[in-house]
Amino acid sequence: MIDILKGLTANITYKTLLQDQLSTHARSKSAAHGILLRNMLNDSTTPAADIRTWMAVEQSAAFDRQIVDNLMDKGLTAEALELLGLMPVLYNLQQEALAEHNRFVNLKNMQANLISSGNGSSTPTRLPHKPGYS
Repeated sequence: MIDILKGLTANITYKTLLQDQLSTHARSKSAAHGILLRNMLNDSTTPAADIRTWMAVEQSAAFDRQIVDNLMDKGLTAEALELLGLMPVLYNLQQEALAEHNRFVNLKNMQANLISSGNGSSTPTRLPHKPGYS
């Protein structure tokens, strides 16, 4: 409240002050989410399903993409592609955001095809070492 009064005396509009406070709050919230997520991932006893549930509650497109990646890693391609299909409606994606989403969907479709054909793996494999190359 004191910040608002100080800002008003400095000829800063009330709207600008509130927007600044909201962006500060959003940054703090994002940082806290990152810390919580890292703690959950580093805790060996937290099941992946619990982490996905926590991420889903946040209703964030970025978190939903992380859920899709996690589902693909677990081999649950149908569930991952279903979530991808819902995202344009959930987040009202338009124009460039929708184009970016469609590129992500194409990538995940290729990954799902590789997994279903047995050529894809959730863990990277080492390429064979060729003599003369280091």
